[in-house]
Amino acid sequence: MAKKQPEPLKPRPQYKLFNWLNRLLPLDRFFAETTKNGPNDTRIPVAYFNYFLWVILLLIVQGRIGYWDEVNARKTVLLSQRAENMRAEYTTLVSENMKSGKQSVVQTKLLKDSIMERKSPPVKIVVDNTPEE
Repeated sequence: MAKKQPEPLKPRPQYKLFNWLNRLLPLDRFFAETTKNGPNDTRIPVAYFNYFLWVILLLIVQGRIGYWDEVNARKTVLLSQRAENMRAEYTTLVSENMKSGKQSVVQTKLLKDSIMERKSPPVKIVVDNTPEE
């Protein structure tokens, strides 16, 4: 009988990003090539590392969007307060303008300049446009 030759070993997948980050951070504590190192091994397979990075990226984006939302909410509150103040100022100016047009107010202003109100009715001037012969 012929002996069966052993199957060649499959090359291990290389996780380049994981290897690069492993030089900077001790990721071996959290991630392992396989989880078959014993029943008490709680490390996560390296194959899930990309998913963890994706989740971390999504959390960062969510935080940034929340920050922008808060900034826009503050701007909205400030702009609404400013619009309310401008509306109140406009209402005040319109009411003051309407009061200044009353005859009693105009008369008191004219008295300060020594201009008196006329007591007699106005005189109508009639011009005869007929040609003379």
